[in-house]
Amino acid sequence: MMCCSTASAEMLGSNRNFRKYNPDWKKYEFTRDYLTSLGYIKKNYDADDAIDFAGTEPDILNRIALMRDELIHENVNLRVARNYLKRYTNQAQNGLMLKVTDQFTKVCDELILLNSGQRALLEEMHTVQRRGGMDAVAIAGFEQRQSRINGERREALKGLLRASILVTKILVSPTENYYGEFDRLGITQEQRYKLLEKIRHFDEASYQGELRSGQSFLEGSVVTIREILENYNYETIDG
Repeated sequence: MMCCSTASAEMLGSNRNFRKYNPDWKKYEFTRDYLTSLGYIKKNYDADDAIDFAGTEPDILNRIALMRDELIHENVNLRVARNYLKRYTNQAQNGLMLKVTDQFTKVCDELILLNSGQRALLEEMHTVQRRGGMDAVAIAGFEQRQSRINGERREALKGLLRASILVTKILVSPTENYYGEFDRLGITQEQRYKLLEKIRHFDEASYQGELRSGQSFLEGSVVTIREILENYNYETIDG
């Protein structure tokens, strides 16, 4: 969390920078597309959970093949998620949108590479298993490589939460009140409702409540955006 706050401070710095880098421009559309992208990443989480629950599968070869083939679909989802936001790359009106787009694209690209590496590992495991199975040394080697991939994946996903926290900054309108505070969202009341409806599609218990320890980076990302939309201390631009 500290790194996210630091990133925001470096980007914004002052009220003047906030107004400069965050004008009220396509905030609803951008947040809507960002949530759509998170939805594609959620499909990957759901698919991983389904494979984990297949742990009783007696045929090891089939389970390895299932995991290997699912990584192809996961990379398709990541490319779709990335491309939903890449349309904003050439839009210079809002510097924060560019920063979020760059961060989110980086996460997707890193996950695509890691999935490709894991798929190669599973291919190798499948070949070894088909030829007669893995001894203790081979199992230890595969587990070590898998652990390294998992660690790199967790590091990549930290960027997802950083990007999502910046999305909450994007939602805030740069129009100051009488006291020089930013107390409005740069969207209408109807748009706020539509975004909350979109978030309700992530309706598992883990996506409810406050940002808390134990949540995945995806869960934390959704919760962070929902919290500001449900914070009615922020009015909308149409009052």
